Amino acid sequence: MNGEEPLAIKTYSKTRWQSALDVVLRLRELKPVLMELNREPSLGVFFDEEDFVLMDDLTNILSPFRSLCEMLPNDTCTLKNTLPLLISYKDKIDKIFVEKSKSSNLTHRHLPVFIRFRRKMDKYYKKYVSMDICLLSSYLNIAFVDSSVFIEQFPRENTEIKKSDHVISVVSQKLTDILIPFLNISYYPIKDSDTEDMIGISSHAGRVYNAEDYSSEGQEEKNLEFEEEFDEFSIKDDLQEQIRLELEQYRLRALSLVKEYSNEVLSKSKKRWSPFDRQVQMIVGADDIFWSRHKREFPLLSLANKLFHCIPSTSIHAERLFSLAAQIFDKRKRPNSQIKCLRIFVSYGPSYLELNWGQSISQIVL
Repeated sequence: MNGEEPLAIKTYSKTRWQSALDVVLRLRELKPVLMELNREPSLGVFFDEEDFVLMDDLTNILSPFRSLCEMLPNDTCTLKNTLPLLISYKDKIDKIFVEKSKSSNLTHRHLPVFIRFRRKMDKYYKKYVSMDICLLSSYLNIAFVDSSVFIEQFPRENTEIKKSDHVISVVSQKLTDILIPFLNISYYPIKDSDTEDMIGISSHAGRVYNAEDYSSEGQEEKNLEFEEEFDEFSIKDDLQEQIRLELEQYRLRALSLVKEYSNEVLSKSKKRWSPFDRQVQMIVGADDIFWSRHKREFPLLSLANKLFHCIPSTSIHAERLFSLAAQIFDKRKRPNSQIKCLRIFVSYGPSYLELNWGQSISQIVL
């Protein structure tokens, strides 16, 4: 073996689903040896060529899926990246399916399984695109801003309106409903420069105010009668118009910079990425660069981006915490379990639990 350790066949574990890919990759490495063993009549046939065709197909499906699963629980990946990543993987699966359908050899026994897998991916896709929070957060990902998904999910009734303008209009309306509870916005009278009369805020984009910015003059005159009745929807309309204007500028800015920032992400790493890995890194990395450099240009969208970044893409972190709790409160009461649980808690607890004033749990325990 030229000084190298011999390759052993790996085993599959039900509790570790990615071990299936490890098994397949190792079998592909051992193909020359396994095919040579087939020549020995006393041993029987281990694998034939069709089995290795199946392994190739499984590798094409599971390798990018592993990349997807490794990125989703990452701290840098949040809800706004979930749908773009899922659609990227779905597009790859659809492409493989089309290639298989056009293949002259359709006798592979695993083709029906492949079709069922594709249908399951379609169900996941429909589930995610049906949720507004996923669609809205995804629109703020610069690699996804011009996706056809938004046109499909937000159909336009008036065909004279441009598709992109219609999408922006719908997104601005939905973002307004999300953002308005987080903004300290209030209604107060302003003085018209021409008539010197006190009037209410009209539905103009430039007249969205923060309650903290009240002037003393406005507070003194707030009890005066208005010539115009207060429109409860005026502030919401103003906010929606502001968001719409930011979305128009954001879309143009994102389309012009996505390629530059994607190349910047790839240039920072010395790893040799597969085509799908490159796409995954660009979806997450380019978006992070954009918002770190241009957040001041889009104050309202930046606030929405921060809110969406607070939502994890998976429940893995919570599951790990519950798993840790299960180890601490083990019902089986093994010998020395208290000492073992204390070691686990001190080792892993601080990474999950931090007190508000910055003092970690381990400092209190120790």
